[in-house]
Amino acid sequence: GAISSGFTGIYGTSTTGDIVIDIGSAATVRGSHFGVGTETTTGLATVNNSGLIANRADTGAASDAGATGFRAYTGNTVLNNSGSLIGGVDTTGSASFTLNNQAGGVWTPSSGTMPFLGANDVISNAGQIDFRDNWTNFNGLETFINESGGHFNMSYGSGATDHVIVPNFSATNGSEFTFNFDAAGANNSGVGYDNSANGLGTADTIHVTGTSTPSGVSRVNVLATGGLPAAETGSVSLIY
Repeated sequence: GAISSGFTGIYGTSTTGDIVIDIGSAATVRGSHFGVGTETTTGLATVNNSGLIANRADTGAASDAGATGFRAYTGNTVLNNSGSLIGGVDTTGSASFTLNNQAGGVWTPSSGTMPFLGANDVISNAGQIDFRDNWTNFNGLETFINESGGHFNMSYGSGATDHVIVPNFSATNGSEFTFNFDAAGANNSGVGYDNSANGLGTADTIHVTGTSTPSGVSRVNVLATGGLPAAETGSVSLIY
């Protein structure tokens, strides 16, 4: 079934215990502010999504900056996604937040900054994350892991200038990355997206501001989006 609300599609709150919200594979939950929101005082909020969670205003398109799909107001929160999650996550009031994008799950976060203010916030991706046009900043996130089978897909965006900023990042054996690359494009250093030299083309990039701890072997796909190489030779950074 479908839930479409003028504020939040599903809002779960508890002052004395845990919350568990299960969204089935045939379910769609949308709200004009958030698709799902949780709030706990002492317990743990767990959301298991096999359906669709989204903001009503968010089309999910690469050109759409998006909106907030999930809001963790307070407490400790775990979001397990094996379905579709469209939009960013707002965790500004939560003590800790964990997003497990599981095998089969697709998350299309909004672009812009998502603040993570808890003491131990984690994103684990074993499914697929589709990044939109422009930039996405996981500000304050303690741990981002691209797991085995997880696809960090930057080719969802239309160009070769999309940018992800993450403080601490790791990739395990069997994970996958896809980037767009335009050999004829000027580099992005003027807007902080690229640290390669002029004339070497432009590419989608991941900027790790803290610690990067890769392990094993990851698959890296680079898709040509058009243009011929310039006369210069050199390298374009994809992750730096």
